[in-house]
Amino acid sequence: MKSKIVLLTDGLFSDASWGAFGYNAARTLEEKYGYDVDFKENVDVSDMESVIVKCANAGYGVIIAHGFEWGKTVLKVSKDYPNTKFIVFPG
Repeated sequence: MKSKIVLLTDGLFSDASWGAFGYNAARTLEEKYGYDVDFKENVDVSDMESVIVKCANAGYGVIIAHGFEWGKTVLKVSKDYPNTKFIVFPG
């Protein structure tokens, strides 16, 4: 059984830059490797922790946080979810 994956960003996936890069990479996980990836964009910085917790509680096995500003929050929250893989890039 493949892990549920979510890609989170405080930006937009339609920005033709950083957000689009992350979105396209996650789409490759779907198309090439058969994963189901959910996408959550435009997450307010003040909501990062609650969004990560909601995703972890929803059973996402892999949470990808797209942007360095997620780093401290991921480090804080990840301690409570040892069976969830967290990826921050760049981070």
